[in-house]
Amino acid sequence: MTPAEKILREAKTIAVVGLSSNPMRPSFGVARYMQKQGYRIVPVNPAEASILGETSYATLADIPFPVDCVNVFRRPEFVPEIVEDAIRIGAKSVWMQEEVVHEEAAARARAAGLDVVMDKCLLKEHRGLGFPPAAVLALCLLLAFSSAASAADWPSMKAWRGSTPKLDGTIGAQEYADATHFTGVKHWAHTFHPTTDDRDLSLEGWVKHDGNALYFAFRVTDDVLYGVDTPRWLSNNPRAHELTREGFPWFGDEMELLLNATNKFVGNESVAGNGQSWQMVCNVTKSRLGGVGKGGLLEGEPRRELSAWNTYQSWIQSGAQRCAVQRTPQGYVLEWSIQFKPCVEVAPGEFYSVKMGDKAVGLNIALGDLDQKERGAGNPYFFHHEDWWSGGPKTRTQLNNFGTLWLMAGKRPAAR
Repeated sequence: MTPAEKILREAKTIAVVGLSSNPMRPSFGVARYMQKQGYRIVPVNPAEASILGETSYATLADIPFPVDCVNVFRRPEFVPEIVEDAIRIGAKSVWMQEEVVHEEAAARARAAGLDVVMDKCLLKEHRGLGFPPAAVLALCLLLAFSSAASAADWPSMKAWRGSTPKLDGTIGAQEYADATHFTGVKHWAHTFHPTTDDRDLSLEGWVKHDGNALYFAFRVTDDVLYGVDTPRWLSNNPRAHELTREGFPWFGDEMELLLNATNKFVGNESVAGNGQSWQMVCNVTKSRLGGVGKGGLLEGEPRRELSAWNTYQSWIQSGAQRCAVQRTPQGYVLEWSIQFKPCVEVAPGEFYSVKMGDKAVGLNIALGDLDQKERGAGNPYFFHHEDWWSGGPKTRTQLNNFGTLWLMAGKRPAAR
């Protein structure tokens, strides 16, 4: 009997780490199918309260009852910690979905007596138990055409309705107490040099909305600020600091927000540059409104397309999007506001409103870190770091690589 057969025949309770409540995600489809076959599914996702009628737990350690199998829908870098948690709670097996491979963590699990399966789909392997192939094939086809780039599900979080913050580049003691808090970037996707030290680059983030606009706040730790602690050196584009379509808005220390308001895509396309999908940049040392030397918003991709360029510029000039940046001894603070109308167009001519209820949109976040030129050796732009909340290192700007931001109609539940 193979490890896969043993797990599927003996397991009764499956904890799914990274399970999403979005029906278009592979994790949801696989878990729903397994639940219908009689397995108890236990969601493990700190951003969710419940999924598929089951309570969602923040970590494996929070589950108050025994678990037979731990099913992993997270990127490979998260697997070692998940395996350690699986060992601690007494799980009998670990199952890593397709494209999730970590040989060292697998060896650690086997050494602790756990059965291990890697790079295989739980649903597809279940066909070996004799369930109707047609039903399984139909669901596999559904998953194949679903809105996910791979079985390693992308992250999600919620933006609750809360108070309106003051956009001044500072974070008051209670200003974001009603917001969702998140951190980065050591375990995000790295485009260039991996970030391994929080003192080099890290962030605390918050997100919420007030019914009219979406708000992000970031407290960034950055040991070297380009153009402040270093000369304003250039890479392969001598026009990088021109505030034109030929310039590089992201060249410098910067944040990028990418939103897919419709939460739909058909292939590997990137943002369109309008209210339905867009990418904007907040640079620490240059901006459309303040010029070179003052931080703020700049037009993002696809900036070479005139329609996108004009749309982004109109948003900045009208205040539809605003960003405030203040440097700190440890790095900088950045606050960003995004008006639902015209920037969150969930369907043609329709902009998000709390009257629509809870709504899922696609989201990605990037943190760019430009230091001394030599620290960025090895890539054409000499970036030291560029870390992404969601997606793959080379595919992170594709809509199918975005994570999910739930716009919640109500306020954040009080802590129990």
